[in-house]
Order: sequence, then structure tokens, then C-alpha cells
Amino acid sequence: MPSSDTCSDSEGGTHTPTFFEGHTDTVRAVAYSPDGTRIASGSYDDSIRIWDSHTGMQIGKPLEGQHYSAVRTVAFSPDGRRIASSSLDNSVCIWDTSIQETVLGPLRGHTESVLWVEYSHSGQYIASAGDRFVRLWDAYSGECIHALEHPANVSKARFSPSSHCIASACDDKLIRVWNVASQALAFPPLAAHKSEVWAVSYSLDGRLLASGGQDCTICLWDAETGKLRNRPLKGHKLGVSDLAFTSNGQMIISVSRDRTVRAWDPVTGDCLWGPIFSAEYVDRISTSPTELGFVVNRGSSMCIRETVAGKLILPKGPETTLSKSLLITTEWITSLAWLPDGSHFASEGNQYTIRFWNATMGEESEDVFAHHTAIVTSIEISPDGSKVVSSSEDRTICLWNTETKKLAMDPLKGHTDGVRVVKFTPDGSHIVSAGNDCTIRVWDARTGSSLRVIGGHDFPIRALSVSPDGLQVATGSEDNLVRVWEIHTGFLIAGPYGHDNHVLSVCWSPDGTCILSGAGDSSARVWRVPEGVQLLKVECDGPISCVQYAPDGQTFLTASCDKILRIWDTKTGQLLRGFEHESWVTVAAFSPNGTRIASGTRDGCLRVWETASGKLLLGQVRFGTRSYGFVC
Repeated sequence: MPSSDTCSDSEGGTHTPTFFEGHTDTVRAVAYSPDGTRIASGSYDDSIRIWDSHTGMQIGKPLEGQHYSAVRTVAFSPDGRRIASSSLDNSVCIWDTSIQETVLGPLRGHTESVLWVEYSHSGQYIASAGDRFVRLWDAYSGECIHALEHPANVSKARFSPSSHCIASACDDKLIRVWNVASQALAFPPLAAHKSEVWAVSYSLDGRLLASGGQDCTICLWDAETGKLRNRPLKGHKLGVSDLAFTSNGQMIISVSRDRTVRAWDPVTGDCLWGPIFSAEYVDRISTSPTELGFVVNRGSSMCIRETVAGKLILPKGPETTLSKSLLITTEWITSLAWLPDGSHFASEGNQYTIRFWNATMGEESEDVFAHHTAIVTSIEISPDGSKVVSSSEDRTICLWNTETKKLAMDPLKGHTDGVRVVKFTPDGSHIVSAGNDCTIRVWDARTGSSLRVIGGHDFPIRALSVSPDGLQVATGSEDNLVRVWEIHTGFLIAGPYGHDNHVLSVCWSPDGTCILSGAGDSSARVWRVPEGVQLLKVECDGPISCVQYAPDGQTFLTASCDKILRIWDTKTGQLLRGFEHESWVTVAAFSPNGTRIASGTRDGCLRVWETASGKLLLGQVRFGTRSYGFVC
């Protein structure tokens, strides 16, 4: 029988030694050193860390201070002395592992986020991919030698073991294999995938090339001729984010946006084991070059598993299966929105869907809003309750009819990277969105027409809030700044107001005179608009992922990774009460009348609290397709 264990540890048990702990935000990059003794990780906290692969303990200090946005890829040089990193800040950096400082870079040339970086096996070159180019760099001088142009964005670029070729995965559904010396295609582009290709990997002997993508399949190709070897491998329910051959070449390990890990026989195409489910987002894998093991990212940490059956090696300790007693879902809750009458609220997570819940009984609606092909990042309900708008990492915005559960129009397209946040204007006539492409976009909510593109931030926008009069929009970005824009002209009219880390949430006061912001520096601040005077600052014990004013403006809430939802007095900053959770509180929202608060956590729990007393009114848990509601 396939395993159904999780990468997550059980909660509430005896505290065990910590492994791979240090990052303060999501890990999106992992890589083994050539000798298998170390693992490098890169995170949305903008840092790189090096770990002992046998103990899980950190080696030395973090590598930081050069990237000013999330680290998306890390790669060791063949001799293990250097690490290359790529970032959403459009740059590549080269670090010396002994002195733990940069020796080259930031290398610039890409015009958008750099999603992949890799050393050639000879150590002579570095390849990077991100926008429509694969760039080839001299590994010693940092000079850009070649730029291989593609018709669409490139997710990965992998060197063949001989270093003579580079295989690229492109959003145009094709894989291309390039000759490094001539910069020409070795053979025509490889076509078998039905949508974007996200991953490619060579076998260690260089004979096979594996690819995976948005169509949920894995294809195997003859690396010398470009011919498809057998039928596509099917099993994943959502797109294949990454894959890698094991060191002995007898398996392919794949990770998917369905939060599973699977192993495949490259000869027969059979699934050898899996799915192994992860309670955290998993999209990066690196196989050990010396042992039959592999490492995958999970939330702000990692885990190492053996390749034979996927058994957990690190962190040490018993694994747990998804069970009713754990009170978890398979989703990381990242957005909540109440219906205007307070009878139901909607949530989304990392399963690309939107669900409605009865706010009294905790029952889940049978209807699921599903159309996005990547993570749903934000949801908002229109003021009259007739529409739901959602944004996604698939770069689109969807507008839904709440009664029919159908799309009200075709998805809104225009963003060139993932859309992080979306809001209605107070009268429901317009939609405002922002995201990783650093732009704010204004849409007609009736026709879906794009009305305006506002630029000004230099880094991805993580937060957005429309003023009560619908005339202004406040944004918070990974540049640590809050800015205020006029919606109809796009002019910057206030700000920037500064935090010491990424701004993760912003909210206008009900009277429109102030902006509340929460950030990765563990602080929430109140700014008077337009002067930018800081009226108040409160602090938590970890990054603040969500802030919101109560409808009457007398109090505001903060949700933090320190597992506590807090209510504060708006005038004095006094802490009024705290609501403890078992995991990072990722999002929270007052009900329309302010008497209740819905909260969501990183481990997938939804709860409803009484605002005045702090009493837990409802806990909600979902397992598979079943839901369990209970009143405390």
C-alpha cells in the first residue's frame, strides 16, 4: 500500500531537538554539496544557510546581505567551495563557503526574477534562468558569456553531466536542449507536455532527460536523440514542481503542488512508492550524490528521506498521519473573507481552491470554486456578497458568482508574475490587484477590462488595501516600504513609510485617516496619512503576517508566526487579549459586525473566536473530502 505519512511533526508532544531550524520564512531552495555532507537552503527571508546533512545542525552564519528579495535557488560548485544563489531581485550571487561572503555579484542581466541557477559539472560555467532567457556566466569572472532567448518564461536550466548541453524548461510547453559551445539547439524542441514545463533533470550517466510540468505528468526522453522514451508518467494531481534522479539512476523522485512526493522507475514508468503527503508546501528536491537519500523543502524548514521507501531520516522522531485528532487540513490557510451578513466565510489555501464554511456550525459547502492552476494567494468578497474575486500564482485573477459558483467572466490576465493580493473597491465597481511583477493593476469589475497599471515598487508587492472612499490604495512590498497611490491617476500621493523587513499586510482605518501595516520585522505600525507620522508601534515575537482594523476602528488585530492572534487598543497600543494557536497564524479577519474573528493557520486549522471574551466558538477541520465541525 502507498504510504500516506506527512513531513510534519506531531504537535503537542514532547519537545525534540531541532533540525534545520533557523529560517524565518518559507524555504524555496535546497541543494546537496558534491560530497553529500552539507545541504544549502535558500528562503523567502532573503538568506542562505548551510547545514550538516547528518545532524541537521546549521554550519556557520547565514549568507545574507546581498539579496534583497527571496532566494529561489542555490547550487554548490563541483568542488563544494562556492554556492551560487538566485533571487526574486533579478540577480545571481556567488558565495565562498569558507569565509561565508560573496566573491562575485550580484550578477545582473535578467529583467525579471531569477528562478534557477546551476553550476556546470566542469565548474567552468554557471547557468541561470528566469525571464525569457537562459544566461551562461563565466564561473570565475562573473562575465555573461551567452544569453539563450526563449519565447516565454524559463523555469529551469540544467547542464548535462558532460557540461556540453543545457536543457531548459519553458512556459511554452517545450523543452529545449542547447549546445553550450555553439548556442544552437541540439535537436528540435521536445513537445509532449500540454502546458507549462516547470522541471527538467538529467540522469547521472547523461542518457536520460526527465521533464515535469503543469499538466501533472513526467516525460522521459532520450537525451542524445530527443525522442520520447515511453508514455508520460501519471499520478500527481497537480503540477510537477521539481524532480531528480537518484545517485544510482534507478529512481526519479518528484515533488508536486499537490503536496506529495513520489518515486518512479525510469525504465518501466511504474510508481515505486508514494504518494507521501506533506502538510507544508513542497516544491524543491535534491538527491544525495553519495547516499540513497533526498532532501525536500517544507515550510520554513526541510526534511531528508531515504529513497528506498521514502522513510523519514531527519527530523528524527515518529511521523504522523492525517487524522481527526490532529485537527489539521491538508491546506495552509492564507486568506479569509466574510460574507456581508456574517453567516459564512470563505477560505483558500495551497490546493488552488476556494471553500465556503458555515460560521455557526462549521460545515463546509459542497461546492468548491476551482479554476486556478497554481496556488490561490488572496480572496475578497464584493460588498453586496454576489461576487468572489481570487488571485493566484498562475498570474490570473478570477471573478466568481457566489450563487452559481461559476466564473462570472474569463480570468483577468495582465500580470507577468504571480498575483499576491486582490481587493474590491468599497462600491464594488473596481478590482485592484498587485503581485510579484511589482505592479498594481486596476480592473473594471463589470467588464474585466484593465483600466490602469501603476508602477513604483522595485520589489514584489505583498499587501494591498483600498481606502474607505475608494480613491486611494495602500501597498506594502518586499522593499520594506508602504506607499499610497491615487487609484484613478496612478500618482504616488504618500509614503514611503518604512519597516525593517518585508511589509506583509496593510489595512486602512475605517475613517480613512490612518494605515496599519504589519511586517517581517515583528512590528505593526500605525501611520497618519498623508504626513507619514508614525502614531503607534506594537511588537510580537515573530513576523506579522496579517493586520486588520475592527469595523468600529477602536481595536485592531495582528496575526503572527509566534502562534498568537492579538487584539490591541487603537489609541494606546495596549494589548487587550491574545488567542493562542498551535501553529503560525497566517491570516485572521473580523466578522462584519466585529463580534467574531476567523483565523487560519499554517497547519491548516480554521477557528472562529468571540472577540470580546476570547472564547473559541468553533474549530473546523477537513480530512480528504470530509469535514468535521465542533463547537467548544
